[in-house]
Amino acid sequence: MAKLRSVNPATGEPIEELEEHSDGQVEERLVLAERSFRAWLKTPSSARGELLRRTGDILETEKERFARVMTQQLLAAGARLLAGGRRLEGRGWFYPPTVLVQVPRVRERQDDLRSGGRAAGGGPDRVRAGVGEAWGGAVSRRRVAAYSEAVGSDLPLRVASYNVRYFGHALRGLASTRTSERAIARGLAGLDPVPDLVCLQEIETISLRSTLALRGRGRGVTQLESFMAALERAFAERGGRSPYQGFYFRAHVSRVRGIPITTTGLAMLVNMERLQVDSHNVESPERITYHHIERWKDRKQTRICAHMQVTSPDGHRLHVFNTHLSLPTPFAKKFWSERARMGYGINQLHEARTLATFVRKHAGEEPFVVCGDFNSAPGSPVFRYLTEEVGFSCAQGLLGQLDAADPRAFPTAGFMRLRMHLDHLFSGGGVEWLDLNGTVPFGERMGPFAGCSDHVPLLGRFCCGRTPRSEGRAPEGRARD
Repeated sequence: MAKLRSVNPATGEPIEELEEHSDGQVEERLVLAERSFRAWLKTPSSARGELLRRTGDILETEKERFARVMTQQLLAAGARLLAGGRRLEGRGWFYPPTVLVQVPRVRERQDDLRSGGRAAGGGPDRVRAGVGEAWGGAVSRRRVAAYSEAVGSDLPLRVASYNVRYFGHALRGLASTRTSERAIARGLAGLDPVPDLVCLQEIETISLRSTLALRGRGRGVTQLESFMAALERAFAERGGRSPYQGFYFRAHVSRVRGIPITTTGLAMLVNMERLQVDSHNVESPERITYHHIERWKDRKQTRICAHMQVTSPDGHRLHVFNTHLSLPTPFAKKFWSERARMGYGINQLHEARTLATFVRKHAGEEPFVVCGDFNSAPGSPVFRYLTEEVGFSCAQGLLGQLDAADPRAFPTAGFMRLRMHLDHLFSGGGVEWLDLNGTVPFGERMGPFAGCSDHVPLLGRFCCGRTPRSEGRAPEGRARD
């Protein structure tokens, strides 16, 4: 069997020879990796922490060797020693502290990829390409796309879906407060990595509820604008700047004598350093409300679905849908005769059908995610319709956060002592969910979002499918400049 040879790029000296794996050996390791991944999902945090501590001990013990190898690679790639350290017989050995300058930047990697450098074997050019990304600083979308196309891999994205309750949880939803606004902003800014997409439910524009407890807010400043300013401050506290641009999707206004008492809507925050916004339906979000009693339809809160089409860093087109379904109607017999209610309302099932039709119309077979507060428990008619009949994939179901025997096993919302699983992340079109790191059950007292809302955020990482970006579809709405 052929052997793979590892060579020191600084000297050309052989380091080690490795046996090449057969197809069967590769398959065995893939199966083992899959089993390990599933086991890791169920590993308690205390055990995970112990493994990380042991990893830290190994890194501490081997730090000199790792630093030596990194320095050798950089010197071989063309970097220059400025201070500290010294070279012995051209082998790149050094004494700390060492300062290197003229480290090759990302552009060299990009040029290497464009000229077919990936297909070349080892040698200084290949090393320079590898070092460039690690040490070259920020990477533009164009460069990331070029690299991804060359190596043939999908870059993961992270999405957050969160019902923020009008930032009014501190006052039980009666009025918005800066306390909730600041806490949620700091929670998002502290995530690592920060989400590429943030889908928010229960966002106001300007109303009595959104301004009553907020003295000093400028006239005409909407709730989303205020929250975006809070995000800027939260990132500034960490020495950075917010990468987000906000998009608001208006749903409903409740007025008394012309005064807006409450307003409702959805919002999407897009990480503009990672994504390109191609189109959206901000001007006319899709109405999905089902009116059980026609003459009351003007009084019933309007439910909508927000849609945005973005291009991922690796050039894939992705459709993002954000929604908030109605509560089950009390004007149906089953509401009073059945114990289970959330997701069992006839109005909710009608809205789910309208939602699914809208998603299929715009996404087709392309990758998509559907985020939101569905007011529906796992196993309910609404949940079963979306997953079984329509064919949506549920991230929490795929990654082990759902218990078929107990729909409340992983609550995402709560009211007094009641715990419910109402929020979901669905997908289709080849989207592959990787993890739900940071998603915790409602009621957990640890974490950045504890006590911020009557819901918890769902945080998921995924990869898009292989659908290339299409240039032919006419956009719904033009992205903001």
